[in-house]
Amino acid sequence: MNWGIEDVAAALLLLSIAAVGLWCVFSLVPPGVMRVLSVVAMIVAVAAVWAHLAVGIF
Repeated sequence: MNWGIEDVAAALLLLSIAAVGLWCVFSLVPPGVMRVLSVVAMIVAVAAVWAHLAVGIF
């Protein structure tokens, strides 16, 4: 892998947004099915964006 500064910045931004999103989910959504679905949706979205940035899947 040959990461440049823009790759590191994109990864930092993506992971920061994911962390803030998960913090919001755990703070605002009551425990239950909606919280689980929200967390799974966040993880899938981050993985999809990461895959697109890494290899251009989409």
